[in-house]
Amino acid sequence: MRSFLNKLDKSPGSCSLAHLGMFGKFPSFGLNASNKNYNLYWILDSGATDQMTPQPKHFSSYTPCPSNKKISIADGSLMTAVGQGEVQISLSITLKNVLHIPIFFVSLISIKKLIQDLSCNVIFYDNVCILQNNYSGRTIGHAR
Repeated sequence: MRSFLNKLDKSPGSCSLAHLGMFGKFPSFGLNASNKNYNLYWILDSGATDQMTPQPKHFSSYTPCPSNKKISIADGSLMTAVGQGEVQISLSITLKNVLHIPIFFVSLISIKKLIQDLSCNVIFYDNVCILQNNYSGRTIGHAR
């Protein structure tokens, strides 16, 4: 895959490949073959242990973190969380304990934390993901 990407005639930032770690015994990779800026979007991540964003404007409540709070990201490097708080992403969905990591490049929603905090199911279809309340069965959100 890296060889293929290196052969592409591309402008800087238009195509990238990131090794995301291991999924069981298989390597996991993320591919972005677009010039779209994804730091404005929230990405559902089944492997994320925490919710995180580089965008301070997302927070509705905020508390600074101790300077030694480090997060290990998928490539094994460490990043420092400078704060944490709540982020309301829709009328029915508020993310709790979201970490503010200014040098991170995307905003991630941990599916595990989302399920725990909202008591919901996450159902994946071909091109959409539905968030459904565990008790009422009511749809509380969706994502593409």
